Amino acid sequence: FSPSPVENGGTNPSTLLLFATFLYLALPAGLFLAGWFRLEVAIPGIIALVAVACLIFRTTAWLPLPKPTLFFWIALLFCCVWVYLSGVGHFVYANMDWMVRDAVLHDLVVKPWPVVYQTDTAEALLLRAPLGYYLPAAVVGKLVSLPMAYMFLAVWTGLGVLLAFML
Repeated sequence: FSPSPVENGGTNPSTLLLFATFLYLALPAGLFLAGWFRLEVAIPGIIALVAVACLIFRTTAWLPLPKPTLFFWIALLFCCVWVYLSGVGHFVYANMDWMVRDAVLHDLVVKPWPVVYQTDTAEALLLRAPLGYYLPAAVVGKLVSLPMAYMFLAVWTGLGVLLAFML
């Protein structure tokens, strides 16, 4: 985004970037609250996330949106190539580490939340992994299909890398 709010008709790109980054982080948190907690815990947590989003949103001037600069397009291209070559989405070779990641995403798509594994003992085990990363893609997988979840995970990863790079 252009570094000057004046060039963008008053839009502060750093505030817009903050809002986009908050949404990127809040969506998985909201999904985790909704899928893993009882309603009396999940609802206040989700309301708090929405309230903070509204507070951040109020500080942004949305019209006109900032005009992307050459830096933004170069950053976007760099991030897309990086994610494409990483193996996420299985567009290119994915190393053995992706077997574990694919299993996590698979279980999040096909099993009810919270994901519980029954063992031979009476103890049930919860899936423990960096779930926030997978939850948006898992929702896509539950709604559409597991292959679409893998593709969306690549998009989600690309967006996260772009936001981090822009920050």
